[in-house]
Amino acid sequence: MKKILNFIVLNFCLLTFAQNLNLRGTMDGDLKLPQKLQKDDIAIVREFTGGWEAYDYLQYYFINKNGNINSYLEERPKSYLKNKELKRTFKTFVLTEDKKTK
Repeated sequence: MKKILNFIVLNFCLLTFAQNLNLRGTMDGDLKLPQKLQKDDIAIVREFTGGWEAYDYLQYYFINKNGNINSYLEERPKSYLKNKELKRTFKTFVLTEDKKTK
């Protein structure tokens, strides 16, 4: 009986206080996207920290209402680096028809 009661209380707490993700929030002005978004477009941004490397990597995926996917990779130097000559670089990836269907 004690296990069932603990299970019910735990589930109630998880359902009551669990994180509620607001996926329709507005974007911050400091995020610079490589492509302008239209009204019904979806943007997915994945950020990978480079660990010991001098760069962080951001992958951008843009999906428009027709189903076309545009993909970009950005190499961004870390903010604490003293070498100011390091630049941001953007690479555009073209998805093949085989990759688009997956």
